Amino acid sequence: MSTEDGLAERGSVRPQRVEVEPPCPTQDAQNFRSQLGPLADITTVLSCESPRQPDFPGYWCDRPYLGPDQSPKPSGTEESGVFLCRRNLQADVVRVLVVSGAPWLYTSESLESLDPATLASTGAIPIG
Repeated sequence: MSTEDGLAERGSVRPQRVEVEPPCPTQDAQNFRSQLGPLADITTVLSCESPRQPDFPGYWCDRPYLGPDQSPKPSGTEESGVFLCRRNLQADVVRVLVVSGAPWLYTSESLESLDPATLASTGAIPIG
């Protein structure tokens, strides 16, 4: 934004997507799709040692819904930490910081530096 001659937009930014390593071993998502129905938006299946919700930046993970009759039930879902994960559509910008004249985006996935003249990404560091 510019405040010269009123308030004017100078440009906009879209956070860069960063890939992070899964926090737990992964399973074949196709196996779950065949047992639980068409889950086209499932991108990753985590098989964690703990049944606690994993911290996986850039993904929304949840335990499989097994229905009221508890079937079908993929093996290992009762007490283990099996989670079906979907990639977030876009990283959420939490804060915009200015460090030595350069804007930085603090997002739900990363800390990203921007070129002050063009607002183009100059690099991103995954967080989480």
